[in-house]
Amino acid sequence: MSERVDDRINEVADKYQFNPALVNRLSFVYGFDRATSIIESLTKHTSALPIRVNTVLTTPDALVKSLNEKEIPAKRHPEVEDAVLVDVRGPNEIVEKSKKIIVHKYAAAKALIGGSIGAPGIKDHEDLKIGDEVSIVDKMGKIIVANAVLMMSSNEIDVQKRGVALRITASKYELPSFQNVTEFLRGHFIQQMLPSILLGSEIKLKPLARVLDLSVGHGALLTHVWQNNSKSNARIIAIDNSNTRLVRFKDNLKRLRLLNAPFEIMKMESNKVSRRFNRNETFDVIIYHAPNSKIGIRPKVSDNTTEGLIFNNARNMNKMMAQAERLLKRDGMIYYTTNSLDPAENERIIEEVVNHGRLSVVEQSQYLGDKGPTKFKGSEHLQYFFPDKHDTQGYFIAKLTK
Repeated sequence: MSERVDDRINEVADKYQFNPALVNRLSFVYGFDRATSIIESLTKHTSALPIRVNTVLTTPDALVKSLNEKEIPAKRHPEVEDAVLVDVRGPNEIVEKSKKIIVHKYAAAKALIGGSIGAPGIKDHEDLKIGDEVSIVDKMGKIIVANAVLMMSSNEIDVQKRGVALRITASKYELPSFQNVTEFLRGHFIQQMLPSILLGSEIKLKPLARVLDLSVGHGALLTHVWQNNSKSNARIIAIDNSNTRLVRFKDNLKRLRLLNAPFEIMKMESNKVSRRFNRNETFDVIIYHAPNSKIGIRPKVSDNTTEGLIFNNARNMNKMMAQAERLLKRDGMIYYTTNSLDPAENERIIEEVVNHGRLSVVEQSQYLGDKGPTKFKGSEHLQYFFPDKHDTQGYFIAKLTK
């Protein structure tokens, strides 16, 4: 790589606080100008926050009407069934305060959209008192993401492991708080990424289908699949390796009034699935939101993703896809998704299983995204959502059959 190109990559990396190796990878795949556009978009929020309507309890039109009556600006998505868009305000100008407080990466991303910060999220601070007004800056001390009022003294921040330390007074983006909204409490909707809502509408279950979700998370996608297939009498197994995520999943089931849904919830490492289920326990549908670098998640203040992390993820993904293929019935479907924008975690994984003749890529029923940058047999059926083009989180979807 020429010195001039290398300098340009370093300039972008410094400006947006991205790992230079990641900027280089994205530039190699998409070209330098397009990679810069993608990276810039990743530092911004989408213009609207997508929520998914729980049609078991209400309708999209009824939800939009009730939210608007509460002065929450909402509208139906023109193309995605069950999706409602709530306007996001911003980006706002943040007036810099004389006192600063440095927070960790995830706390900075939370403050960016108005979320309060607990003591563990604080990396460094001056000698501060309760009630001080401060500007919250990222871990490098360069980017102001919000202003806040201190709810703890400096000593309390250093000692306490919980509790709100910073209450946001001004943030770059303003999102509605749903926690006390009647419709949220009654389970009429759940926050869900737009591509995920599209995928939830895609998955159709045959009567008595066996379904396996390899990384259920908080369950937004799986509950959507069930609300659209509740008459299928399916057997649905949901696994995750995190107790915290499984607790949140169960909380969502309760809030969405889906306690009678046929979910068998298991805490399990995904790489142990083939030991738990044998060849006589195959599945009609397998959903795999692969653990990935999350390059496409936005808004972000920085991204220090390394090539080593991407390659390690790819190795694990290949192993997991081999297990999923063994557990899939003939003519069954695997839905593979990530929030990555790196082909190594996306189409290269799909290309590997296709080249081994184990699985074939099939067409999805609705395309609102783009095809990927890599060409191989079936690649025309893949779907990418790019932050700079589609006003969504970065997302990748592959639908495969055996």
